[in-house]
Amino acid sequence: MKLSIITPTRNRPVALAITQRWVLRAMKVAGVDFEWLLINDGTLSYIDVPRCISQVRRDPTCDVRPSLNCNILQGLSMVTGDVVFICEDDDWFHPTYFKRLLKVLEDYPLAGVAPALYYNVHYRRARAPKGRHHASLGATAFRASMIPKLKNACRCNKPFFDLRFWRQYRESHIGKWQSTLLRNVKQKDGTFLHVGLKGLPGQRGYGIGHRNGGKQDPDLKLLKFWIGKDADKYARFHHRIVSQPLPID
Repeated sequence: MKLSIITPTRNRPVALAITQRWVLRAMKVAGVDFEWLLINDGTLSYIDVPRCISQVRRDPTCDVRPSLNCNILQGLSMVTGDVVFICEDDDWFHPTYFKRLLKVLEDYPLAGVAPALYYNVHYRRARAPKGRHHASLGATAFRASMIPKLKNACRCNKPFFDLRFWRQYRESHIGKWQSTLLRNVKQKDGTFLHVGLKGLPGQRGYGIGHRNGGKQDPDLKLLKFWIGKDADKYARFHHRIVSQPLPID
């Protein structure tokens, strides 16, 4: 089995440098062949990425739909793996993340982790939405046979197309779709499966986790409760400028 990772990004090398640590750690545990497609539509080339990452530069000038949609579509057109994982450039992944979701994909064409956990390192605020009917885009994986359905969702020209993707699956698998979602709860090592980290330097996203809201966590206690000692990697970003000016290549 070969696994394909798609990571859409724009001017966020600092975020990716941290995230790649968690992804590669989890891939080592999974022990499968993989390709990692970094779809970059920003002004910066990421020069310090490991060889296992294939960086694809994309010009967003003529985009007729949200850039995230276009980046995902570009990545889907290049996939050569049997299963696909969407990994955002600023997320944290438990060491068993890929291994656990691959197990679900043995029986179902779609898998994910829910409910979502979001943490904004700039504001040091945490959010834990209660939605359990779908996984966020960055916590979604699927067999290659589902690629046409995700492409269709991307072409809707609206953000949050992952909601549409999961809704279509629920409607066609009534009574079965719940088994495709892993609960985002504490694992044996005391940390959770997946956390979306927001507020890192570079291009700001549009999701709820990027906003200044949620539970205050000035001492990183909650983040440490979620991801353990890995939280130390994010301590330096408190009150840093999020959308910083960046040079053009």
